[in-house]
Amino acid sequence: MKRHLLVSCLILLLGAFVLAGCSQEKPSISTTNAQPSGIKIKGTVYTNELSGARGDVLSGAFVYLSGAATTSATATNSLGEYSFVNVTDGDYTIVASAEGHQRVSTTTVLIKSDLVDVTDNCVEVDDIVLDSSPVILSYSPTPNTEISRNPTFVVTFNETMDAFSVLPKLTITGIRASVSDNGSIPLAASWNASKTVLTLTTQATLPANTTCTLEVDSTSTAVDTAGYSLVAGQAGANELGQSLKADYSIDVGGLPGAPSNLSISTLNNKIITSDASGADFADAITGTNNVQLYWKQSTGEVSGYKVYVNDVSTNNYRYLTNTIACNPTVTLNQIMNALYGNVMASFDPLYTGKIPFVNNPLYVKVVAYNGDGESVSSEAAVSELNPPNVATGLASNFDAANPKGRTILTNGYDLPAITGSDTGVAYIVFNEPLNAASVTTSNITLEGSPGALVFSVLTQSSSDLGAAAADDFSIVRISSSDNITGKKVYIKGVTDLAGNSVAAGEQLTLN
Repeated sequence: MKRHLLVSCLILLLGAFVLAGCSQEKPSISTTNAQPSGIKIKGTVYTNELSGARGDVLSGAFVYLSGAATTSATATNSLGEYSFVNVTDGDYTIVASAEGHQRVSTTTVLIKSDLVDVTDNCVEVDDIVLDSSPVILSYSPTPNTEISRNPTFVVTFNETMDAFSVLPKLTITGIRASVSDNGSIPLAASWNASKTVLTLTTQATLPANTTCTLEVDSTSTAVDTAGYSLVAGQAGANELGQSLKADYSIDVGGLPGAPSNLSISTLNNKIITSDASGADFADAITGTNNVQLYWKQSTGEVSGYKVYVNDVSTNNYRYLTNTIACNPTVTLNQIMNALYGNVMASFDPLYTGKIPFVNNPLYVKVVAYNGDGESVSSEAAVSELNPPNVATGLASNFDAANPKGRTILTNGYDLPAITGSDTGVAYIVFNEPLNAASVTTSNITLEGSPGALVFSVLTQSSSDLGAAAADDFSIVRISSSDNITGKKVYIKGVTDLAGNSVAAGEQLTLN
């Protein structure tokens, strides 16, 4: 039975529908309320040869009917035929796709509004012809998952591939503690007999805690044996086929081992020792001076190291820096900022008593870390080890040859000169501030045991001489009721602020 159907517009795109998702026109059908409902739409899908000639019917192709009134999907039968039944009034778009076929518009057929003879309410859509192209059916391991550091990739295609045209590439991205991870990892390739399964084996261990991308067709040359180019599937387009790239994250491999042999190796480029070449008080009070740390590389996979400092104990550490090196250098100002939020110039060793290496040891803690977390910490602590000594070179500043005295401090303290009549007074100058509690009659003795000895560390404004950052010495005043000129002085047990004691038995003669 024939009826008249008013078809306002039928647009059919003959040709391939790109799996990569090209934005092309799609077959569309427009019906009107003047026509009967329950329309049947049918058609046939064919393949297209590489030469351009029509090929065989395409069974199993996906055909999608989309419209405001009806949305439906079906697959072609063994004869390449599809149909949609009971289609209600409205505008529709037809999309056809199939595994390994493109959606590329090649021909447009337009049926204008007119009365068209149909049989049994059936509209026959012109043939749809799809170019055949190979696609990737699957990846192993599954993309966007974590893989081992020595993975094997398996790529499965729907067509027999030209093995020489497929040139895969594995690219590493990310950051590691001791290596540069950007670049390509060599791959060994092997195919199954039908050239549909490609197995890729890495020829180097992948760096942990990174990501990698496998590009199957890195040079855009991959074709099947019929000459069709490899194409990618389009996400959410109801098409079979995978992307030509697969991303993975690389396994970290557990927590790293703890750093070992941690040491604070140098201060102001001097080894921290007790001999004359070692770092001393003057090195520890200049904020721009460097402190170099050292530790042995942690075992396992390391993304970096976190360094913490403290000045009073081994808890409540403050974060100092993050590094990928095992021998970082930081300044004393950086350490002071981490500890107190200010630079060295804002502190002095006597009034504030907060100078690391001097008033307290510098405590350091280091942990290694990677994507799985942090290692057990390694800790160390050290103070400057150079003992105080008598600064004999300054003695001439305080004798009768300088009768007006000598301004010896940047804060203007004027130390009176010793004249010939001051036989019971002497000054001993040390090269750094002293612990005043150690300046006692038992630690400083005079030849002949003169009477009424008094020892004091001279002070001004409630601070010992040497408190200003530029003053790296201290002055002990000796007074006696007897004449002490020419007497020998024996010094032992006098300590600096770090607790270092003068050499046992050090002696000098008072002028």
